[in-house]
Amino acid sequence: IEGSVAIIGDEIDNLNGLSNITSIKGYLKIINTNSLINLYGLHNLNTIGGYLFIHDNLVLKNIAT
Repeated sequence: IEGSVAIIGDEIDNLNGLSNITSIKGYLKIINTNSLINLYGLHNLNTIGGYLFIHDNLVLKNIAT
């Protein structure tokens, strides 16, 4: 992905649709995803060119992919 990615919203409960992403040239933010319990779906992501920001994800139990 040439730009940045922001994942925001209570209705997001998985990241499976992102499994083909290997690189993000900008930042990756995961914010207020209060149904998301893990980050599986980002398992092929190798590079983030900017920063990684994970905040206010109340049920996120594991950040390992």
